[in-house]
Amino acid sequence: MPLDAMRDSRQYITKEQALAAIKCTRNQRDELLVSLLWYTGARISEIITLPISQIDFQNSLITIKSLKHRSDHYRSVPVPDKLLQKIYSFIKEGGTLKSKYLFTFDGKKPLSRQSGWTIVRDACLDAGVMRFGDRNISKRGFGPHPHVFRHGFAINWLNSGGLPEKLQEILGHEDYATTRSYQRFTPKDLHDDYDKVFKEKDE
Repeated sequence: MPLDAMRDSRQYITKEQALAAIKCTRNQRDELLVSLLWYTGARISEIITLPISQIDFQNSLITIKSLKHRSDHYRSVPVPDKLLQKIYSFIKEGGTLKSKYLFTFDGKKPLSRQSGWTIVRDACLDAGVMRFGDRNISKRGFGPHPHVFRHGFAINWLNSGGLPEKLQEILGHEDYATTRSYQRFTPKDLHDDYDKVFKEKDE
């Protein structure tokens, strides 16, 4: 995928689109992978290399090793209890207890990045999701890609009232300016603050 497709935060998936894609996954493994992309905002490379040992079922957290830092850098991200229950069942019923990674293709090595891409693409296509944010990316030659979930997570977080500082921590951004770039998609917050400053005083 061209780098500009990943960096272009205008290419994001909405909450409704993401949930539709999750429902259209073809098996339990695919459902968990796409769900983790949406509910954690993690990169596809971070999800497919997630070790089972870094899933904290007791505290509802997963510890993600960032692959964007030169040195080892870890961050803890909350995960919904219902999703963790599904992950636990997948590990027990799927026989992956002997594997280091949650997602594998041979029981040992982590799922390939291309396989992760294919899972996301198929889920989006099956759900009829092809328009992301304010661009129809198919016109630029791009198909559905995992990074639209990361962008969508960030925008949904801010639109729901989440703090940018916490978002930076969850996404693992080194530069706060990267996190702030998503705030241009939250005009409601801007109007709310404006109304507090002017309308209440003018009435």
